Amino acid sequence: FSPNRHSQEGSSGFDLLFLNRLFRLCLVAFASYSETLVLFVFLLIILAQQVIASYTGHVIGQFYTLIVDKDTESFFKTLGYASAIIISSGFLDSLARYSIEFMAWQWRRNINSQLHSKYFHHQNYYYILFEIDNPDQRMTQDVENFCGTSSSILYSCVTGPIIITLYTYLTWRHIGYFAPLIIYSYFFVGYFLNRLILSHISRITFIQDKLEGNFRFAHARVRASSEMIAFYKGDEAEKDNIDEKFDVLLKNKLSIVHWHWALTAASNFFTYFGSIVNYIVVAIPVLWGSSVYSVSEVSSNSFLCLQLVYGFSLFLNVSELFAQTAGSTSRIAQLLETFENRPAILFLKNFKAEDAEPDPFVPPTRYMAESDSTVDFFHFENVTVYTPKGQILLKNLNLRLEQGSSVLVMGPSGVGKSSLLKVISGLWCSYYGIITRPPEQINNRWNIFFMPQRPYLLNGYSVKEQLTYPHPVRSSAHESLSDEKVAELLEKVQLTGVFQRLEKEKKILEEDNNNMWVDQLSPGEKQLLSFARLFFHRPRFALLDEATCHLPQETEVKMYEECRALGISVISVGHRDSLAVHHDFVLRIFADHN
Repeated sequence: FSPNRHSQEGSSGFDLLFLNRLFRLCLVAFASYSETLVLFVFLLIILAQQVIASYTGHVIGQFYTLIVDKDTESFFKTLGYASAIIISSGFLDSLARYSIEFMAWQWRRNINSQLHSKYFHHQNYYYILFEIDNPDQRMTQDVENFCGTSSSILYSCVTGPIIITLYTYLTWRHIGYFAPLIIYSYFFVGYFLNRLILSHISRITFIQDKLEGNFRFAHARVRASSEMIAFYKGDEAEKDNIDEKFDVLLKNKLSIVHWHWALTAASNFFTYFGSIVNYIVVAIPVLWGSSVYSVSEVSSNSFLCLQLVYGFSLFLNVSELFAQTAGSTSRIAQLLETFENRPAILFLKNFKAEDAEPDPFVPPTRYMAESDSTVDFFHFENVTVYTPKGQILLKNLNLRLEQGSSVLVMGPSGVGKSSLLKVISGLWCSYYGIITRPPEQINNRWNIFFMPQRPYLLNGYSVKEQLTYPHPVRSSAHESLSDEKVAELLEKVQLTGVFQRLEKEKKILEEDNNNMWVDQLSPGEKQLLSFARLFFHRPRFALLDEATCHLPQETEVKMYEECRALGISVISVGHRDSLAVHHDFVLRIFADHN
């Protein structure tokens, strides 16, 4: 995708960049021979359908003559012939539409597969949030819209040229060269008028897609934070915020309605008036020439002209579909471009650090022993940590933490305690110095495990699946966890009674992927369940970011004692002085970043 994405990401018009992005998305959609095969079959069906349909005009013309001549026998023969043509044409048309819908299904499968592959590669789902808006909408609604609309465009763009080619030849042969020439000229005027309107619609449709995503996200945020909003009595503030987004959305949508009316009016005028143009074409050789046509010939020639008009009408009507797909095409393409252009070291592309050294971007050795399972320590050598915008958080840290030892990171809010954990885990790369750390996994078991203040628990997952996360459900680690071991882990974290209550109230239904039993847990119970997950994985090192802030002190003591008993070394971030007794060292970060 475009190497100059950042300079072009605002472009969403019907221009060369749009065509380039559309072409590249088509390459993703046609990922294998099967999609090309379906397209080839579709072309054959359309060609056969149009060849059969071309006989319809001749048959209709014969009906006029037979009725006037009162030829009953020939009338019924022609009726049977016409019925066979109509039935065959209708059947082939249904096959063509089935093929196009099947292709849309293939395209969505291929595009979403590639997006998911890149989205879940090297924590892109985290880094992408710094680069682009609403990636979830781009991978769901935008992809669906793109595939559905593009399939309609393909149908028109394939059917149109076949109809135009076939009926250009037939009108030239039966009427004369001037017949296709007049119709061509008529619709070229319509094309340029529609092209002018289309450029405006493409731009505001792109903006509308973004506004719809922001509006949906605002509602999702209220749903996710409903309890906190209720505590704050934030009804009016949230309503004002969402209403403001909705007003902007509606204003832009009204612009789309106005421009769509202009586009539809122009398209309809040229389509409907085309039926009159066809009679003008048929009348020219009769009224202003020497040709003499029978009633049957007038009807047949009129049908040929109408079909040629219909072929051009497909192109004019498809302009509105292009306007609809321009926004989703640009948004999906931007997402893929962001994946492909994301720097190997995040944040450094625009990084301007305070007090920067002369050569600040020499890549630090962040994972010196990543592949060496014998390394069982963290080592910080002259490490200075920055925010992604270049603000110093921590200066000249020198620390070595061996397995079996634990350290507590303390300090005022905002000095970079949690940021240090992001650097340790590899999420942030905005630092100088050398960090040596153990590998993340050894023999498919987690060696370093992270526990946030707000545990990540998934609705629709069973208790067993919650404990084995982030291992996939079909992994051997998940299969190795027995029900007895689950009960033992719950007892260690004092949650046995809680889950017995939930089971009694039928809140946990293991076979129901839509149950919301996690929402029934208190913040402290969620932190305890997160500790049960930690005890199952039993890593060498655990990074705890305020992981016990909702627990009473006596429960906190038991969790840390269990960590020590299991041989888990912890790097904790916390504010409570009572945490110090569970650690061998205390690293205090002061307001001056030392």
